Amino acid sequence: MENLEPLNLAKIGTQGKGKSAFTGELSKAINKVVSKEIETREISMHTSKTVFDPSTITQCPRRLVYRHDSTESERIGSPYLEHMAKSKNITKWLDFLDKCAKIKVLDSYVLVADTVCNLTGWLDGVLEIELDNGYKHIVAIKTHEVVSNVFSCLFPPEGDSYVLKNDVIELNVSMWMAGLIKGILLYSDSKQGRYSISELDLNQTIIDRVEKKCSILNQYCLRGQLPSKPYLEISAECEACEFKTKCWAN
Repeated sequence: MENLEPLNLAKIGTQGKGKSAFTGELSKAINKVVSKEIETREISMHTSKTVFDPSTITQCPRRLVYRHDSTESERIGSPYLEHMAKSKNITKWLDFLDKCAKIKVLDSYVLVADTVCNLTGWLDGVLEIELDNGYKHIVAIKTHEVVSNVFSCLFPPEGDSYVLKNDVIELNVSMWMAGLIKGILLYSDSKQGRYSISELDLNQTIIDRVEKKCSILNQYCLRGQLPSKPYLEISAECEACEFKTKCWAN
């Protein structure tokens, strides 16, 4: 029996007419139109630089004002592709929940806003949930697909489940803007086949603090000024910030 040689793309590319296995013409054409479409969709995304977002409102005040005012960014990656991945998870769960007994999806991808705070965000959906006693709750929902090591933090050894602070704040603010008083955070870890559902009641203390922070941020933006750095040296948040170089330049 004839021995098979290892598949060698370089060798294949030099056979026949001498053309490379990957000519590049097709991939260049596809990359061009895909890049253009992503750029167009990112421009139309709700995360305008002129408003604040509940999902990032816990971030450094200086970072938020930079993002509000600046077109310059050191961000790596595409916000739209991140949004597309999240949308897939949202659709999956909303479709599933709508098929569950006593649960009805009333709305999905709900835009919420507050003009005083200059906040704009999204709820993944609004559900009607009927309890065994027949009482029905209208509930906001946010879903999050997380990696296994993050999901494990939702179930510490002592058995007290908790949810991530930023997600609690984001859902509270979004509920408040939607006029709802109850919400659900749904975490899933598809690779391990796990999920967690946590119920939240609207927390007025969180809303008061977010309103105060937005008021201060808006004043800085109107004056064209930046808040002072909250860190004495480069922090973990600074390392992740798209304005790190600009912020620490002086």
